Amino acid sequence: MAEDVVVPGEVLGVIEEFTPGSGAYEELGVVYSSVLGSVVRDMGERRVSVRSIKGHPLTPRRGDVVVGMVVDVKRDLAEVDIHQVEGGRRFSNPFKALIHVSMVSTHFIERLTTALWPGDMVRAKVLVAKDPYVLSMRERGLGVILAFCSKCRAPLILRGARLSCPSCGSTEQRRVSTNYMLQAGRVDASLIKALM
Repeated sequence: MAEDVVVPGEVLGVIEEFTPGSGAYEELGVVYSSVLGSVVRDMGERRVSVRSIKGHPLTPRRGDVVVGMVVDVKRDLAEVDIHQVEGGRRFSNPFKALIHVSMVSTHFIERLTTALWPGDMVRAKVLVAKDPYVLSMRERGLGVILAFCSKCRAPLILRGARLSCPSCGSTEQRRVSTNYMLQAGRVDASLIKALM
C-alpha cells in the first residue's frame, strides 16, 4: 500500500488500473480524488481510495438524504446526479446514482415517467454508497422537490395533489415530496422568474 497526498479533482489513475473506492470517483474512464487526503492503493483489490485529512470523505454515505437532478428516465430506471448531501456543501462534481421504479413509491407505478422526469430536482436516501449510488424515495418527505413542465420547461406549481404550469397551463403528475418548493399560496413570483 503506497500513500500520496492529493487534492479534490486530482487524477489517481485510469479505470483499467483501479476502481474508485471511498473518496474517489470515475468519470470518462479516469479516476479522480473527491477529497483532500492520502491516497491508498489496494493492489490486491485493484482499488484506489483517498483517506480524508479532515476525518471523513466528502461523499454520500449509506442513509444520507441527498439532493440531486434527474438526468434520464427509462422504463423502470432513472439516472440521477447527486449534487449534495442535505445540509452539506455542494459537490464540485456530481455523483452518479440510480433509482429503480420499485424504490420511488410504496404504491405501484406502471411508468416511471409518471413519477419522475428529466430535470426534476429530487430528495432521496442513499441505499448503496458506491458508484453507481442506489437511491430510494419511498419514505415520507422524499421525492421531487422541484419539477419543470415537460412541454415548456417552466417550473411547476403544486396545487393540491397536481402540478400545474403557470406558463402553458399543462398539468402533470410526479412523486412529489412534502418539501416541494413551489406550492400554491406560498409561491414567490420572483422565485418563479428566477427559475425560468
